[in-house]
Amino acid sequence: MTQLIDDAKTLHVRCESSDSGEWVRYPCPRGGTRYVVRSRLADGYIAWCEAQKPPAPEWYLTATEAIRRGL
Repeated sequence: MTQLIDDAKTLHVRCESSDSGEWVRYPCPRGGTRYVVRSRLADGYIAWCEAQKPPAPEWYLTATEAIRRGL
């Protein structure tokens, strides 16, 4: 498991994830789907909700922060 998947489970978020554990997606409260992706360029996570037009990616230091923000 990865930190991202472990944190989603700890927060009891029903989500889908990639086989590699690099991203998760779950229903966004604003509608659509929220994505949380581990950054490969720097330590941290990028998250956005596809219902927001245009999608505005947000940067978070921890997976927990990125997931909680979308609940």
